[in-house]
Amino acid sequence: MALFLITMCTILLIRIITNEKKLLAYRERYIATLPKEVRYHFPTSLCAAVCKRLFDIIFSLGVLLTLFPLIFLILAPLIKFTSPGPVFFIQKRLGLYGQLFNCYKFRSMYLNSGTKPAQKNDCRVTKIGKFIRKTHLDEFPQFFNVLIGDMSIVGPRPFQVHIYQKFPYYEKSLLRLIIRPGITVLAQLDAPRTENLTQYLKLDFYYIRKMSCCLDFRIILRTMLLKDHSF
Repeated sequence: MALFLITMCTILLIRIITNEKKLLAYRERYIATLPKEVRYHFPTSLCAAVCKRLFDIIFSLGVLLTLFPLIFLILAPLIKFTSPGPVFFIQKRLGLYGQLFNCYKFRSMYLNSGTKPAQKNDCRVTKIGKFIRKTHLDEFPQFFNVLIGDMSIVGPRPFQVHIYQKFPYYEKSLLRLIIRPGITVLAQLDAPRTENLTQYLKLDFYYIRKMSCCLDFRIILRTMLLKDHSF
């Protein structure tokens, strides 16, 4: 049994290293497709990328095996009984290097509510939806996104395509896509629901430049202690 586990862990590690190496190699090609005036140099490290991916897998797997089943058993009936529709809300978001992926959330709004982001006292939000948005429980299904590699625990929040067109510097904003989007990040903590998209972008770039395991741990801790900023 022990030998089997060691073998499986070794295979997983080799696959992660190989995949992250390919992604880092593609990064420079992706940046080269952007206009020269918005190209920036961001530090790259295979070791850091592998450590971050390993942490994402272990952390998300831990959440999905412990907290998620309990949260699902409580929220699923409440969501179904308080409004018609599915338990999960699935939406296409822009991910790593501009690839679209299905982003999972617990549904907090009525069906056919459109794509406009929720506002304060939004009538499209269900009664149970107000609670799960305030407690950020609606984000828990995104740990599935983390486990399969679409997202990271910490990284720039994934947006829909049309949101990028609202950034003051559209081409520059595409640099957010050189790392996996995340469940939480500095911009979400320090500029929540801000209308100042320039500041939001600045904080995302700061994170990408300073990205490290220590910074990720600090952001995760701050997120756990965060006072609510949701609608």
